[in-house]
Amino acid sequence: MSVRRDDEPSHEGENEAQPRPEPDKPLPSRCYEICIGAQLDASWSEWFEGLEMHQCGNGWTILRGPVADQAALLGILNKLSRLNLPLVSVNEIKGDSRPDARQEGGE
Repeated sequence: MSVRRDDEPSHEGENEAQPRPEPDKPLPSRCYEICIGAQLDASWSEWFEGLEMHQCGNGWTILRGPVADQAALLGILNKLSRLNLPLVSVNEIKGDSRPDARQEGGE
């Protein structure tokens, strides 16, 4: 039996404000843009969870696309590390920022 002292903060109802996901409903994935300081061609896409590969003229490659969750993101970053590929940046993409999507929208 645990006894709570009056000067301890109460944690009752702490989780009530956060909605719980439905068990059968998948969580929405987030889109990320991962820039590495090496050239990778599109044949690596499947190994990196289906992310799109975009080569940049400065010897970099951008991996872009949806990632299921933080564990999947960590898995991708671990693969890059095991290949000794230099990580330049990791950014979450808000909305659809693909160049072709912007052109289709008339911007």
